[in-house]
Order: sequence, then C-alpha cells, then structure tokens
Amino acid sequence: LERDLKGRHEKINRLEEQSLCCICMDNTANVVLLECNHLIVCHECTTTKQLKQCPVCNNQITRVLKIYHAS
Repeated sequence: LERDLKGRHEKINRLEEQSLCCICMDNTANVVLLECNHLIVCHECTTTKQLKQCPVCNNQITRVLKIYHAS
C-alpha cells in the first residue's frame, strides 16, 4: 500500500511538472502556440517575453490561443 501511494505521488508530481510553463516554471501552461500546437507556455510569458518562436521546435508563432480549464 505504501509503495502504491508513493508511485501515485510520483505520477502526480510528473503530471504537474509537465503542465508547468517551460519558461517561468511557475505558472500552468495555458497557451497553445500556433501553428505547431505546443501547449508549453503560460499567457504571462507569451505577453511579457514577446515570443516569436516556439521554445520546443523553433517554428514561427503565428498566433496564440489561450486555454481556459473548466473548474
């Protein structure tokens, strides 16, 4: 049981890390970069850093789409 709980906590931690902005590592990634469709940055970083290229694939960013999660 203890090992199962530890495994679940590790999985949750990995999922939380994957959903963080790859630039600031503080906010949740909530912007899709178009045309590459990567969901890796937060709205704050896209506006303050004035991103022109995707940090992952270096494709030119033509538009950004903010994602709203239902609560």
